[in-house]
Amino acid sequence: APAAQATAAPAPQPTTAPAAPVAKSGQVGPRETLIYGMGADPTNLDPHSTVDGLSLITMQRTYDLLVQLKPGAPQPGAPLEVEPDLAESWIGSPDNLKYTFKLRPNLKFADGSPLDAGAVKWSFDRMMKINKAGASNLRQLKSTEAVDATTVEMTLSEPYAYFLPTIGTYACSIINPKAIEQQKDGDEAQGYLANNSLGSGPYTISDWQRGQRITLDYNPNWYGKEPAIKRVIVKIVPESTNLKLQMEKGDIDFMAPISIPEMASLEGKPGLRVVEAPSVTLALAYLNVTKAPLDNVKVRQAMNYAINYDQILKELLLGKGRRLRGPLALGMEGYDEGFKGYEYDPARAKQLLTEAGHPNGFEITLTYASQGAPGADDMALNAQGNLKDIGIDVKIEKVAEPTRRERIDKSDFVWSVGGWSPPMPIPPWTMDKWYLSSNKGLTANRAFYENAKVDELVKKAPTVLDAQQRIAMYREAQQIVVDEAPYILFSQANQVLAMRDNVDGFQVKPGGSHYLSYERLSKK
Repeated sequence: APAAQATAAPAPQPTTAPAAPVAKSGQVGPRETLIYGMGADPTNLDPHSTVDGLSLITMQRTYDLLVQLKPGAPQPGAPLEVEPDLAESWIGSPDNLKYTFKLRPNLKFADGSPLDAGAVKWSFDRMMKINKAGASNLRQLKSTEAVDATTVEMTLSEPYAYFLPTIGTYACSIINPKAIEQQKDGDEAQGYLANNSLGSGPYTISDWQRGQRITLDYNPNWYGKEPAIKRVIVKIVPESTNLKLQMEKGDIDFMAPISIPEMASLEGKPGLRVVEAPSVTLALAYLNVTKAPLDNVKVRQAMNYAINYDQILKELLLGKGRRLRGPLALGMEGYDEGFKGYEYDPARAKQLLTEAGHPNGFEITLTYASQGAPGADDMALNAQGNLKDIGIDVKIEKVAEPTRRERIDKSDFVWSVGGWSPPMPIPPWTMDKWYLSSNKGLTANRAFYENAKVDELVKKAPTVLDAQQRIAMYREAQQIVVDEAPYILFSQANQVLAMRDNVDGFQVKPGGSHYLSYERLSKK
């Protein structure tokens, strides 16, 4: 791949609001307020560590990035393009090891303090130090330096084919260095930032009434044009049936995804608009390979053969999606239409169970939560029925989302179901997250899977600049993990989103429905 070319931004539009405190309640009218409904409170608003979709919905527009992904649904074979955010231009060195970014002038955080190159350096250094969501996909980042107040130089230890798109995701958000004042016991302010925002984005969190609502107000110190939407109220509505009802009644303007059949039932309702677009969102089951009987590969393969994938597409997705035969979804580099994966074959599943020493099956507990996981209830019940047909008695244990997350991180479960919406459609956000042995636990390798060859391939592939060589390495890694079956890959669903028909300006994002640009919306 050639070195990144210099890219210039259009002149930033000045904010029309003065640098004053956030507007108080009563000063913002209904047409300036967007009410977004979702099923539960966020669990962690720290962009450098969170992997929670509901947290992204809440947090991601309270921060800015050096660059951002251009809007648009992921397209097979199309390269991901980035556009300016805090950086108005950038250039890469011929050896692809150094990137120099020029910041927009006079940037400020929401509290009015300057956002300069030193703040960018502090933010990336913090991200790498805590070594969680952001750092796991930037292993090649060697150093970040402030050359002067508006120039940032980033040096890589080896080339990284996806560097610019990677720093254009929420995990590389620029955080106000004042956060360190909230540090406790050397936690790099993780405790504080889990519940507060300290960014420069178009909105800032002004109020959080847990279990009820979170209020985001326009940040007048943001570099961009003053948005039509001055306030976003994230309304917590725990049950999807209630969420649907409030959407129909007009109590909310936009809603977080729920199951596709529930979303589809809103089509044609007066005052509503339902939008469908491609996505790289996956539905899958994680099989904890450290727990018996799932420590036996034949048992895991049997469970994969037991699933009626066509039934999922027809009944649970209503045709609004496709089979997922390998880890990489359609729309990602490395996706291979010829990949076979697993077919529905109960006879083969029973044979494998017998070979594994379980001719009469066994009992197993499925632990999951439905909050923030659209369709999880349906997937759990569908899998329970399919597995019963081959002699596996699935006991369902439904828990609260915070409990599920804690237990997954501690490997205190046998298997679970959930979804994954990569922030961008590139292989590392699936292959690194879900299959690297260094990412075991909540980070995303929730099967606690480990394979030295997979580690080698997945770490090496992004450093290879020749696309065909890179894709070949990903294909080899995919074949290994499909054979070893640490997950059941149920499906790849389209985005299906509902909003009031007076909401204008909605744009599909490459990372899916979690990445809603409130500042680009307006209400008629």
